[in-house]
Order: sequence, then C-alpha cells, then structure tokens
Amino acid sequence: MDKPPEDKVVNIGKNSGDAKVIPFEKHKKAKINARRNIQISKGLSDRGMLQEGWGREDDAMEDYEKALQHSPDNAEAAVNLGTIYFRRGKLREARELYKQALDIDPKYSLAWFNLGNVNEELHSQQEALICYERSIGCPTPYPAAYYNMAVLNQKMGNIMQAIISYKKFIDIADPNDSSTETARRNVERLIKGKLVTEE
Repeated sequence: MDKPPEDKVVNIGKNSGDAKVIPFEKHKKAKINARRNIQISKGLSDRGMLQEGWGREDDAMEDYEKALQHSPDNAEAAVNLGTIYFRRGKLREARELYKQALDIDPKYSLAWFNLGNVNEELHSQQEALICYERSIGCPTPYPAAYYNMAVLNQKMGNIMQAIISYKKFIDIADPNDSSTETARRNVERLIKGKLVTEE
C-alpha cells in the first residue's frame, strides 16, 4: 500500500475493509474534540457529586446526564446517575446504568455492588449474590459487598455462607463502624442458633 500524503492519515476502522484516508487536520480535530469531551464529562461528573453533597439531586442528575452525553464511556457518571435512580425507586433504569458502567469497566467494584443491590430489590437473589461476588473479586473490592452477601445468605437460609461472609467483612471493615459491630453480633447469633439446631 502506498504511503498517504503527509497531510493525510489512514484511519483503520473496526474491519480492514473500513480503511479510508482522511485529511490530517480533520483527524487532529477529532482527537482534540474527543479529549475535550472526556474532560468536560469528567468536570460535569465531579460537579454532579458536589451537587449531590449539597442536596441538589435534580441538578446532580442533570450534570451526570450531560456528562454521559459528552462521553458515554464515563463509568463514574453512569454509576452515580444509577444511584440517584435507585434512591428514587427507578430500579430498572438504575440497573441499565450500572450495566453500562460495567460494559465500560468490568472491574468497577462499586458498580457490581450497586447492581447486586438492584437485583436484590428486584427479588433476583441469585443474581444479587453473583454481583456481590464479582464486586469482591475486583482489584479494589468493595467491603460492604461481604456484608450484603452475608445478609442475603442469612435470608436464604445459607447460614454457613452468611457466617463466612460476615467474618470476611469484619476482617476488612473499619472496626469502629457500627456495621462491624452488627456483623459481630449476627455471627454470634448465627453460631448459637446453628449449635442449638444441631443438638
């Protein structure tokens, strides 16, 4: 293949048949616009988190939506918008946003955790457990996933799994957090209950 003129760039698409020569300036502008959109998206996402902190949930939603318009690959904006939908009881919308975030970043622990919460609310217990397990398996695990897994296993009657998950949560959680103390009490109750039922 002949080398394109220096003022041209070969743009290879997803398939080799998609190759085409485009003007270098057009290519350069597209790259600059893409970078600018990512920066704008990040800024809007950051502002959305501030808006949430100030109690302005509607403004935060608008910022997250705009962030996703500028860059559909902004996983953080998708998770944050999903969380607002979750709090408002719009579970199916929240689930789609968490899935969108996971399509972008399959190792996003918080997205797996939140998807587990949505599935639990939608009475999809097995799917919720899988999501909590995926959250724990991420490079930066989300500790509360162990707690939620324990509670869900307890509800499902999987007592040994509940005890194991509570203990793992206790091992990594803040020892001064109230949920850590609750987990300790739950383990004690479950062990006593298990011993009583086995006698």
